[in-house]
Amino acid sequence: MLPVNWDYSSEEWARFRRWEARYKKGLWGRLRFYFKNLSLRSSARVRIGTNEVWINNAPQTFQNNQCRLMDVSLREENALNVLNIRYEMSNRLYDIVVPVPKGRLREAIEVEEYLRLSNTSV
Repeated sequence: MLPVNWDYSSEEWARFRRWEARYKKGLWGRLRFYFKNLSLRSSARVRIGTNEVWINNAPQTFQNNQCRLMDVSLREENALNVLNIRYEMSNRLYDIVVPVPKGRLREAIEVEEYLRLSNTSV
């Protein structure tokens, strides 16, 4: 089942980035989003594995000896499906938010179920 590789068109990725800018609340969140996205290309590639998510070759680990997967959810936000992976590290909660590419919703549901079933803490 895992890993999955998702490629996005520049239109899909731009729509997600606009949504993400609104999703990040407050000045600090928006500044962090702005500087994080300076390095992102106009299109993207996402790889989801059993312990990490790679966005354009930048890994974000959600499960290892320092962090613990807390929740996985799939939701629709303004006609955009997003997969949210919440994890805990050093007693703080973090989210990895990944857009679901057009035509890949069934695969996203399988990813959500796999991560939930393979992790007893979720």
